[in-house]
Amino acid sequence: MQAAEQTEKDIDITRAEYVPVAVNTQILFFCVSDLANIDPMYQYSLEWFTNIFLTSIQSAPRADVLEKRINNINEYFTFSLYCNVCRSLFEKHKLLFAFLLTVRILMNQKKIHMVS
Repeated sequence: MQAAEQTEKDIDITRAEYVPVAVNTQILFFCVSDLANIDPMYQYSLEWFTNIFLTSIQSAPRADVLEKRINNINEYFTFSLYCNVCRSLFEKHKLLFAFLLTVRILMNQKKIHMVS
């Protein structure tokens, strides 16, 4: 019983360390979701998004340091998602999508701020 409790605590600690990946993934999901406001044709399924995310976790370069691993996952997934989405966008919307991703990521990093 004590071993199970310790294992549960270890899992919770490890899961909490990967919160930055979840935050980045959430930002990217809503960027992709917002594309439907540009053109109703741009609708992507959660299953499609999840498959790209899981593939990115498996394909991202490994690292011994957790912060580096998190950065690798975030960078790999962002680029992979961008490439996959751009395949389905009209040329005139690709730059807009890149701008949307950039602004949202920088806002999350507190590098740019909305002015009201």
